[in-house]
Amino acid sequence: PTPREGHSASLVNNFLYIYGGSNQNGALSDLHRLNLDNLEWNELKSHGGLPGPRKFHSMIYYPPHHSLILYGGLSSPNGFYEYDISGDSWKVSFCSGTSTPTSLEAFVMGEKGANELFIFSGLGSKPDGTDAYEKPGLIYNIQSNACEIVKFDKSAPSPREGMGYTQLNNEGDKYVFSFGGCNAKLKKCYNDYYIVNLTAKEP
Repeated sequence: PTPREGHSASLVNNFLYIYGGSNQNGALSDLHRLNLDNLEWNELKSHGGLPGPRKFHSMIYYPPHHSLILYGGLSSPNGFYEYDISGDSWKVSFCSGTSTPTSLEAFVMGEKGANELFIFSGLGSKPDGTDAYEKPGLIYNIQSNACEIVKFDKSAPSPREGMGYTQLNNEGDKYVFSFGGCNAKLKKCYNDYYIVNLTAKEP
């Protein structure tokens, strides 16, 4: 792939998948796979409901479907895109109900359960086009397309974007580890470290 920033990367067994990002020509919409055994790259010419050009989105591996799920970034429409690794195809779903999230960039996303994803913080857009930082968490049900707002207590991280994060599953519990991030409105960056227990919905 060409040099870029703001792309997503997900590890699946001995393969690394990256999607999108941007370079001097704008946002990208390509999907590449790196074989970690021989360090060979392949561009995957997928079909279906493609996510389109985007940057600063998130993409995670979803083991129950052996798929990749991509969300957010600087683009529209604001859907959940699932890539079938075996079938090399995309499909898109949208949140139902009143808890539809704004289109987010630079946020945290993790696998909460067999049919659920967890999303936290990031930079979104209000209906009038102005920026807004998201504080509550969001749980998205992949089967029903329902979105549920999760309100944490005061110990939750302050609203921000650009956090580094990873997920660890241990003996039935699922944890997301988050570090740092920035809030441009406050002109402040953070060096704090949080653990979110996705099983208990408590940070």
